Amino acid sequence: MAGVLGLPEGSGGVLTSGGSAGNLTALLAARQAKAGFDAWNGGPTAGPPLTVLVPESTHYCIARSVRMMGWGSEGVTPVPVDARYRLRPEALEEALAAAKRAGRRPIAVVASAGSTATGAFDALDAVADFCAKHDLWFHVDGAHGASAALSPRYRHQVKGIERADSVVWDAHKLMMMPALITAVLFRESHRSFEAFAQEASYLFNGQDTRRWSDVALRTLECTKEMMALKLYTCLSTLGTKLFADSVTDTFDLSRRFAERLQSSGDFELAVSPDCNIVCFRHTPQGIPTSELDALQVRLRESLVTSGDFYLVQTTLGGRVWLRTTVINPLTTDEDLDALLNALRRAV
Repeated sequence: MAGVLGLPEGSGGVLTSGGSAGNLTALLAARQAKAGFDAWNGGPTAGPPLTVLVPESTHYCIARSVRMMGWGSEGVTPVPVDARYRLRPEALEEALAAAKRAGRRPIAVVASAGSTATGAFDALDAVADFCAKHDLWFHVDGAHGASAALSPRYRHQVKGIERADSVVWDAHKLMMMPALITAVLFRESHRSFEAFAQEASYLFNGQDTRRWSDVALRTLECTKEMMALKLYTCLSTLGTKLFADSVTDTFDLSRRFAERLQSSGDFELAVSPDCNIVCFRHTPQGIPTSELDALQVRLRESLVTSGDFYLVQTTLGGRVWLRTTVINPLTTDEDLDALLNALRRAV
């Protein structure tokens, strides 16, 4: 997986149970590498308060992780996003300055490759440039979208991911594996031991003699199932083309769905999809704008209760949107047309 992303020789990682655990693991490694003090043994008060720069659209587990590490709410410094909910690279300098003015030591930037709400892909190369300039850890939350690297048609969306210090990639999303199988990948493989090490990197200068197979030294879990077996068996038996074709077909299908929403006349598209996450809302004639948010809530409840379709909802720009993740490889254009017709009947 590290090789597919373009990470260099010497990279490596570990499998863990879900994106939340994966992102926490990566941030713990970032803390050991960049804090400048031994927070593992001394705690968060052993040095200046830390923070990470994070796009406003990032998954909630990042804020949860920094709170678990004892950094408090200001452990996350938000970075504005643009109209497509992508991190604005030009806003990073001011976010960095704001964190320092607040008395915080920034140690990392988190970028998204397939954000949870809309599936947005941040400009990873630009973030990598910023991190290199300021000696910050560069982490990519690619839990959902890192699989784009498998697709020749959509690989460009993760350009720059090969420059990351750490990447989280969920195989149980676009690689069709059973949950949970999350890879936490590190540009320097020994960093995976540092996340839970008893000493910081500056104490042993990156020298590591521990075996890669000592998984309990590198993950939150002690006892866990052999999740690698499922992924390895599929890759060794089927190769990567099946998964590459699935990613490409799913992204294509989502784009066709977005085009039908735009041309429908009674649906509104939140943003053109970067991947397989599509946010939209039903806007039938005769419904006042002030009632559209409540309508989306009722529509979702109606469809989920009926059992025919499953939708979630999200809030973007202060408005409620329906959100679908086109991820089942058996989903067709006809299925998505049926979804729209079911929403029309449910009004």
